[in-house]
Amino acid sequence: MSAADARPWVVLPVKGFTRAKSRLAGSLPPSPRAQLARTLFERAVAAARECPRVGGVLIATDGNDVERICTTLGLPTLRDARGATLSAVIDAGLDHLLARQVSRAIVLMADLPEIMPRAIDEVARELEPGRLVLVPDAARRGTNALGLTLGTEPPFRTCFGNPDSLQRHVRRAAEHGLEARVLVQPRVAFDLDRPVDLARATR
Repeated sequence: MSAADARPWVVLPVKGFTRAKSRLAGSLPPSPRAQLARTLFERAVAAARECPRVGGVLIATDGNDVERICTTLGLPTLRDARGATLSAVIDAGLDHLLARQVSRAIVLMADLPEIMPRAIDEVARELEPGRLVLVPDAARRGTNALGLTLGTEPPFRTCFGNPDSLQRHVRRAAEHGLEARVLVQPRVAFDLDRPVDLARATR
């Protein structure tokens, strides 16, 4: 295993830009909405790449537009299975990394307008064997970032896509004998999902 592989990789699930941020349809027309999704994606990629503790970034996507940009940026991509749930998409990405001899990973949502490299660095620093690192959303119900060690038996399967994914992840960690470390990070907690979030980001 190379030195880069010893560091966690970031898994970034991303919808095709033209279909992303559908909840903002009442506030933004299609073209600006797609541009917003792309801007958020590029910000998340930049933050992950600028974090020295990160070994690489894997993009899981169903979008040709996303894949074209990833090719330009030199980012590996994994195409989503048709009809796959968010958790299934992410789990496939984690399995893909494990097959590439990556031992740890950080799952990061792609709609975090205030994401910074130091926030990802904090998750990486807390990531130890036997521990699941969780960063909740502002409501403390969802999960905006998750750090874990790969290759456990049985494999840890994520709960993304559920409105109460944070508690589901905590319960699943206990079932696997893992410590659940919850980090409160305001910059990661803020996800741009509703018109009120768009207004805050604009301010």
